[in-house]
This record gives sequence, structure tokens and C-alpha cells, in this order.
Amino acid sequence: MRTSVINHGLVALASATFIGLASVPASAQLPRVNPAFNAFQPAINSTAFGNPNFRINPNLTLAQGAFNTAVMGQAFRQVPPYALGYNPYVSPLSVGSLSTSPYGAGLGGGYGGGYDPSLSSGYGYNPYMSSYDPYGAALMGSADIINSQGRFAVSIEQSRITHEQVRQARIETRRKLFDEYKYERDNTPTAQDLREKDQVTLYRRSITNPPVTEVLSGDSLNTLLDHLTKMQASGSRGPSVPLDETTLKQVNVRPEGRTGNIGLLKYEGNLKWPQPLQAPEYDKERKRLEEFLPKAVQQASFQGVDPGTLSAIREDLEKLQERFSANVNDLGTGKYIEGKRFLNSVDEAVAALGQPDVTNYFNHKFEAKGKTVAELVNYLREKGLRFAPAVSGEEAAYRSLLQAMVAYDATLTQVATKDAGDSGKAKE
Repeated sequence: MRTSVINHGLVALASATFIGLASVPASAQLPRVNPAFNAFQPAINSTAFGNPNFRINPNLTLAQGAFNTAVMGQAFRQVPPYALGYNPYVSPLSVGSLSTSPYGAGLGGGYGGGYDPSLSSGYGYNPYMSSYDPYGAALMGSADIINSQGRFAVSIEQSRITHEQVRQARIETRRKLFDEYKYERDNTPTAQDLREKDQVTLYRRSITNPPVTEVLSGDSLNTLLDHLTKMQASGSRGPSVPLDETTLKQVNVRPEGRTGNIGLLKYEGNLKWPQPLQAPEYDKERKRLEEFLPKAVQQASFQGVDPGTLSAIREDLEKLQERFSANVNDLGTGKYIEGKRFLNSVDEAVAALGQPDVTNYFNHKFEAKGKTVAELVNYLREKGLRFAPAVSGEEAAYRSLLQAMVAYDATLTQVATKDAGDSGKAKE
């Protein structure tokens, strides 16, 4: 029965609270904040009201919190005590040898239960004692709400502080990334730096016994040619290093930036076929090339190669290369390399025959000239020529020319170093 009373009391409490809140008229004397005294005073014919509604938000002021408490108090004043679960008219109960009676204090009793010797009064529970407050729980709940609002406001500020710390951390990260970018940019070599470093490396490689493949391909000779050209352009002069005319005739050159190599056709197109290509299965294409190549050289010596002749040469050469590659399993490694190198030289010579200025290869304009290394360097620089790869039988001439150029480069470097030292002493 007590549970039923409590439930009904809670329903009555909720109803009364709603009625109390709704019954507060807009024109009533509600507390408001006085700007001068910061206290609550009645608002008479004034629009400076506090919010008449029960408010919960992070920015709740102290005045609004007090107003919320006042509203709750007005609502609870309309709730009778028994609606909160207390019934002063409890039926008499019998507990053991103790009995309760609404009459006679000596027999135990009064309102509220049996006699308890530990009590100075015969009443076990008196609803009218001054310490009983039916509204205390509601006020404590209101205080908890206010405390929760304060903690919520603190959490909001802590969240803002954390957000600001995250923002600052991101800015710091961007600054570090930018500093790292500047460091890498300032310390990463440029393409020109790498190119100059490669030139220095190739130069040192060319003057210190380079591989035979680099000598015969003309790479080492061209590296020394570039270095000597720069030295002579700066005014450096060294002792003369003579060159053999026969050696220069076996050295191939071509315009800078060009492909092709006429070296194999310098002897009127008469080819000396290597042993692997003299096999009977290559007779047809080999004989046709021996017929058309001398004819093409004669045409190139005057005005240029006829397109029909050049097309026939390319067709026969392509068939010969395919047939030779198909027989690679029947050939040893040495023989295959020898034959393949010769066919590559023929292919480069045919490419040179197809150039519009092929006549210059046979009227002695595109060739190496000079009695000394210095004269050779000057001539090649003026004509815009570079060294082309060697063909079979010219290996010795290329090695001899490299030695002469290395010797001239060494003396030229010594003279330039001595001149630089003398100039430094003169300035001192």
C-alpha cells in the first residue's frame, strides 16, 4: 500500500510541478538581475526579466540558476506532504511484544508506531518535527543540475583548449615539413650539378686506362675532346704532341648529334666479310650487298644515293641479319659476336648513306685532320665534329690517338695549374 501511495505521490508531484510552472504569470513578480546591485528584485512594469523558463545551457548565469531554484520552490509549495510518500495516519501494528496505539504514550504509541525505549518520546516518527523537509530532495536535485552545468561548462572550455593545442600542433607540423622541404631543396643536387659531376667522373675515367669498349666506341675520345676544348678556349697552351697521318685516316668522325658511321665504306664500299658471314647460306644477300654498296658509294661521292638503291640495300641487309640471328644456336659465342658487330657496322654505314650531306664524308670535309693534338681539337671544334665508333681493323689507331690526347691533356693541365699559382702569388 505504501508503494501505491508513493507512486500516486510522484504522479501528483509531476502534475503539480507542471501546473506550478505553467501558473507563473508573465506579469508576476519574477526575480531579475539588477545591474546596479547584482541582486534579485521584483520586476514591476519592466522588460528586464530573467528567462521565465527553466534553462540548461553551457552559459547559464548565476542569476538564472537562482531563478530556476525559485521556480522549483514555487512548484513544490503546492504539493502536500503525503504526496511525497508520507502518511501520518498509519494503522496500528504489532511487532513482537511491542504494540502501537494512537493513544497512551506509556504503552507506546502516538502517531507513527510502537514504543522505542531508545527514544525520549513515545513517537517513533513525527512528520511535524522541525528537521523534516519534504522539499530538500528537490532542492538538492536542482543543485546537482547547477553543478552539472558547471562541470559541463568546464568540459567545454577544456575541449576548446584541446582543440587549440591540436591546431597549434598542426601548425608546428607544417612548419617542420616546410623546413624539411627547404633542407632537401638546398642540399639536393640539381640536374646540372649531376651532369658536371658525371663529366668529371668520365674525364678521370678517360685519362686513367678506360675500358676498351669505351675507347672503341669513341666515348673516351669525346670526353677528352670536350676537356681540351675548354682548356684551349680559356687560353691554356701546352707543348705540341704530334699525330700520325695514317692513324687519323683510320679514325671516324661525324657531325655532332648525328647517328650513323661511314667508317666501313671509306674504302669504296669493298667489304671484308668476317668468317662467320662467309657461310653458303648467306651467299645470296652477301653478293647483292657487294653489288649495291660500291654503287651507292659512287653515287654518294657526287650527289647522293638513289632511293631505289638505298632501299634494296636495306632490304638485303635486314634479311641477312634475320638469317644470321636465327642461326645463333649453331654458332659459338665468339663467332656470333664477331658477325653481329660487323652487321651493326654495315647498318650504321647504310644509315649514313641516307643523310642529305653524305657527300661530305667522301670529299674530306667530315674527317679528322691535324698534325698535332691541338690542331685536331681546333679543327673538330670549328667543324662541329665528334668521334664516331671504330670499325673492325681500326682498334690500334683509336688506342694510339687516346694516348696522344691523354699526354697533351696532362701537359696542358700542368701549365694551367702553374699559371694559376703564379697569378695568385702576383696578387699577394
